[in-house]
Amino acid sequence: MSILLFDRDPSVIHFLRQELKLLQMPLQEVRTTSAFKDAVQNTHFALAFVDIDDRQVDTGALATSLHALQPECQIFLMGRELPIAQTLQLLRRMGHEYLVKPLDAAELEEAVATRLRRRDRVIKQRQRLEAELKALQQEQLRRSNHLGAEERRELRDFLESALQTFVRIERQNVELQQRVAMMEDPLQASKSNRLLTAWIAHPDPRFSSGMLGLQDRLQMRFEAQMSTGGEILDRLGQESPDVLVIGDMLPDIPAELVTESARSNRATMAIVVVKRWGEPDMSAELLGQRDGDSLVRPLRSAEDLVAVLEAARARCAASDLGREFFKRFSDTHSQFLEGYRSVRQLLEDDPA
Repeated sequence: MSILLFDRDPSVIHFLRQELKLLQMPLQEVRTTSAFKDAVQNTHFALAFVDIDDRQVDTGALATSLHALQPECQIFLMGRELPIAQTLQLLRRMGHEYLVKPLDAAELEEAVATRLRRRDRVIKQRQRLEAELKALQQEQLRRSNHLGAEERRELRDFLESALQTFVRIERQNVELQQRVAMMEDPLQASKSNRLLTAWIAHPDPRFSSGMLGLQDRLQMRFEAQMSTGGEILDRLGQESPDVLVIGDMLPDIPAELVTESARSNRATMAIVVVKRWGEPDMSAELLGQRDGDSLVRPLRSAEDLVAVLEAARARCAASDLGREFFKRFSDTHSQFLEGYRSVRQLLEDDPA
């Protein structure tokens, strides 16, 4: 196993040389796109460190090509501190590790250990799956001696496709994680997909009018402006938005009950709760899917609210990728079942 390093900063290169010595893996340093591609074609890498701050190179494309050829390689993106904390969390949770420059030795050591353990688990799972499927292949071929040459060939082809099907599904899942991880700017990536729909629910009409002025900047379409929780619940019975922006002090129903209802209506909805609007300690919270996974930001200016809504856009982009993967998984599964039914028909009269 080897380590690939793509960076032109001498200080970063020296730091990684020193810190990665304990892994006792060859370190291959490249500084050009052609050298990177040659390395990926000719060497199997366990880890790769890629600088994403170099604007002269499309490092996202390089990382994509590496993943396509070596899906088990653990890729570390390195760059400046991202402006949105939730974006950084998304990169780390959904895909590859993101290391903030200047690199920290303790953080690097922990991240590398975690990713190597993950890589080992993936390899072991794949090897176990392949071994089980190959054993199944041999058993079914042994039991199919009564079949003619054409039927045996069809059975062998199906069993081989079964193995490829499961490997393809595994790689599609990894690809989904990679695509999210390599969004240096999830907002920019999601802009190319679709215009998000949003609802505003706040008792202060000035807040709603201010939000409407941000539609173009946020690439969101505010379809509804409401002032009570009852209005939200009534409308949720018929439709739901991608993003719900809600005040914490609704005049009729506690905001917590409204957000819980909205979540049960559509689990992928991004919900932003604006708290203590108009007061010195006002803030905005992007609710997380799990406890402790929320993003809370003090609102000192409109830019702070925009940052939280951009993080909501990033979450919606990740949900879109999840739905895309589910469709691809369903299509692959359907193809597998068609082949399975055909082979089962051949084996129905199996004397064994």
